[in-house]
Amino acid sequence: MSHAVPHLSSSAAPSAAERVLTLVDLGGEVLRINPAQALDMATQAEQLCQEHGLARLRLPVLSLLAESQYRLGHYLEARANLNTLLSLGPDQPLAVKSLNLLGHVQRRLGEHRSAIQHYNQALELAHRLDDKNQEFTALNGLAGTYFSLFDYQGAAELYLHCLGLAQGQGNADAEGTALGNLGAVYLEQGDLTRALELFQKGLEISVRLGNQQREAVLRNNLGFTHYRLDAHQSSLEYSQQALELAQKLRDRRTEASALGNLALTYFALGQYDTALELNKRALEIERELHNRHTEADLLVQIGRIWLEKRSYEMAQSTLEEALQVAQSGGNRKAHTEVHLYLSEVWQHKGQFALALQQHRLYHELTVATLREQIERKTLALLIRFQAEQALQQAEIVRLRNVELVAANEALEQLNREKSQLLARLEELVRTDPLTQLYNRGYLEEQLERLFQQSRQEQWPLSVALIDLDHFKGINDTYSHQAGDLVLKTTATLFRETLPEAEIIARYGGEEFAIVFPQTAAAEAAAACERLRQRIEAHDWSFIHPDLVVTVSIGVSDAPAAPNHEKLLMAADQYLYDAKRRRRNQVCFGS
Repeated sequence: MSHAVPHLSSSAAPSAAERVLTLVDLGGEVLRINPAQALDMATQAEQLCQEHGLARLRLPVLSLLAESQYRLGHYLEARANLNTLLSLGPDQPLAVKSLNLLGHVQRRLGEHRSAIQHYNQALELAHRLDDKNQEFTALNGLAGTYFSLFDYQGAAELYLHCLGLAQGQGNADAEGTALGNLGAVYLEQGDLTRALELFQKGLEISVRLGNQQREAVLRNNLGFTHYRLDAHQSSLEYSQQALELAQKLRDRRTEASALGNLALTYFALGQYDTALELNKRALEIERELHNRHTEADLLVQIGRIWLEKRSYEMAQSTLEEALQVAQSGGNRKAHTEVHLYLSEVWQHKGQFALALQQHRLYHELTVATLREQIERKTLALLIRFQAEQALQQAEIVRLRNVELVAANEALEQLNREKSQLLARLEELVRTDPLTQLYNRGYLEEQLERLFQQSRQEQWPLSVALIDLDHFKGINDTYSHQAGDLVLKTTATLFRETLPEAEIIARYGGEEFAIVFPQTAAAEAAAACERLRQRIEAHDWSFIHPDLVVTVSIGVSDAPAAPNHEKLLMAADQYLYDAKRRRRNQVCFGS
């Protein structure tokens, strides 16, 4: 950036003005790679302005000061400086940038309503100024806010508008950004194949344009997506490429993230020492960046590694530290996971009462998180409706696929959003209260839908029915409370072992069902064999030293079945075969 020196009064020293402008220019150049250094330069420039009465130079100084603070996570200070800057009535180009940055800050602070208000103001002003870059930034900010509120549909719609805007202008750089953001939405929703496709398209654009900053981020995203798909070699390759690029660019945030992704993959491969070292390196960077949220996630991962290495004292101390960081940094996910892994620590130490207490805390936080997500989604719907009503006459109406120019159309849209929210709430009701898995009603409903789809599109659909062996004996011998704990623990093992399963449900009593779309019976049976071995090998001594739990599993894809009921019956027949053959095995067939 460059600035012309304004006319100064005789009391102001020209050398001081030149120094201010030089500091602002240099700070702008180093801002992305070293925000701490940029903040030092902005602070020096602010002091010079105050000492020499350079009031007219304060606007770019405050802008650099606020952006540096934002990048360092000093959100309260950044907000105060942006409010001061906007109150001084800056020129409009600087105002639209400041409004967008204020939206970013407020989103980080959880002030979603105010963030959306400022993004909308920035969008309106950018459109009036024909500033396409800031218009794109405002749209991205709005989408990111809805993403934070778990309103993935709203976020996807806005990112699609960003994509259309970028393609309409022939702006390949902005197109790459939009593709990457859309990929993040699909990744969060679990549509890994679609996320992979969007990240790859964005990467191709970034490489073609030579945008190495975004290339590093997208390679990192591809590494994480491949990790989620259990494609470990591809995950390692992409994450390593992202790490090398980030180090070359001195992009510390992406470097830390890539190290964390590599650690996850090595952990999945059982290479715990390598995963531990990578996580420690990532943790050191995040602490330098004062990123408490990610610091908590990394401490949880390190605690898990110590747990797997049977270093229970190290696991306990690391997880307790993670708990403190998660609470202070507002990381609900890490806060919840800590209690789950502390429960395992206490189980291994033979402190079963403490283990049960930690597991209860984990369950309570899980329920609270679901409730918070519902509240955020409801807030997102309300904010979106109010924003649309308030800005009906402005160009912001272009944010819809069709232009909403009348209040009745906005109300219709709100009704549709409310219907979707009710459907999501209904889905939450369809869970089994003990295991938190889906219940039989939801299973039947979704299996019927998937069955019809599989026959229309001609892909295999497998169902597994699982029965806990001799469960009545567990209840009679060890108590019904012990039986309930076995059911809940088994449900956790299902989710951990088969994260790719479309539906895991409690079918009734001690019987469970798992649905595998686009999966033949032999492949589904192989996954179920991993599950059987995991349950048999699990340490159940936290319930009782003599307790052994095994399962019998029947799997079928029944290509000739006329309906989903017959598919379930086929799986049930193979389950019967498994129990007839002395249980603790998987039987399958077509």
